[in-house]
Amino acid sequence: YAFRKNIHRRFHLQFKKSDEVNSSLQDVISGMRVVKSYGKEENERDKFNMLTDEFCRVQTKNEVFWAVFMPMVSLLMGAGVFLVIYFGGLDVLGGRMTTGELLQFVTYTQLLYMYLNWMTNMPRELMNLISSMERINDVLTQEPFIEDVQKPIHLDVEGEIRFEHASFGYKSYQPVLEDLNLTIKKGEMIGIVGASGTGKSTIINLIMRLYEVDDGKLLVDGHNIKEIQSDYFHSQIGVVLQETFLFSGTILENIRFARPDASLEEVIMAAKTANAHEFISQTPDGYNTYVGEKGHSLSGGERQRIAIARAILKNAPIVILDEATASIDPENEHLIQEAISALTHGKTIITIAHRLATIENADQILVIDGGTVVQKGTHKELLAQRGTYQEFIKIREQAEGWRIQQ
Repeated sequence: YAFRKNIHRRFHLQFKKSDEVNSSLQDVISGMRVVKSYGKEENERDKFNMLTDEFCRVQTKNEVFWAVFMPMVSLLMGAGVFLVIYFGGLDVLGGRMTTGELLQFVTYTQLLYMYLNWMTNMPRELMNLISSMERINDVLTQEPFIEDVQKPIHLDVEGEIRFEHASFGYKSYQPVLEDLNLTIKKGEMIGIVGASGTGKSTIINLIMRLYEVDDGKLLVDGHNIKEIQSDYFHSQIGVVLQETFLFSGTILENIRFARPDASLEEVIMAAKTANAHEFISQTPDGYNTYVGEKGHSLSGGERQRIAIARAILKNAPIVILDEATASIDPENEHLIQEAISALTHGKTIITIAHRLATIENADQILVIDGGTVVQKGTHKELLAQRGTYQEFIKIREQAEGWRIQQ
């Protein structure tokens, strides 16, 4: 009890240093390509060695402390048994106690100290438990950004989305969207264009209900999105992002992530629709091919088509495409465009695009600038106007022309 605070401080620091070492190693392994590309292997090695040296120093001090502390405790416990034998032995010699009674006392003493000895080892394990619980508690006590109302509705989404004087900012004093008024009809395809940082991704984050509007309303089929049960709503959205994420597992497991109960035939049909079946069939184990962490064993175009197959399998009424072809080479772009066309048939589509081919057939194109819609219309209508969209098209045409020449 006297050393309790000292032990807690020492081992809490040790576990904290251990976390720093593990976090550093995880960062370097995840960002290995960046590290090697910039030739920073030596820097990262030095950084890792510095962290491990610090961890080693703290751990060594703790082990030395424990190596001194435990013999002291063992000595005290041994002294207790010695005192029982000494004074009990005098009583036996004096005829005041029998040898059997002395043996009985010695046995009781050893039983008592056996449990006390176990308790002396407990602080170390207890400090390990407390440190781990503190880290777990930091996560568990975080309040979620999105909370359902007391009695949320289970809405079967049809696909109409409407912003009414909506404003939002990731920081309350710095709004990203201001007084946004926008209506997306059921079954309509909407293209969103604009410079970086103008609020394009923020719009789809709000539609996916990853965040909630600060002011105004966001309505889905006439219902305030805050009144809809979030899990049930998310189950009716299909998403294909620019940075495709695949789980460590097989191709089959990654496509089935959208619908775990889907049959193999349904998965294959979705893959064929996404133009992914052909390359999957050529992999060593077909649909049971292990793709590795983040799908590193596949090319960017292959990962993207698997993500599209995943969204097709879900068959959601709302589909969100966040620059789904931005990082794809021209050879794969045609295949992915065909896959997206199959995915978007008969659904409400919201797509952020940098490539002209993705948005020129949209029912409506929104030009976002400064957190508001500055232009709205079809591709032909916006081309006929002088403004941000026309400038955007010219810049993109120059960029694509340069890319083709290259």
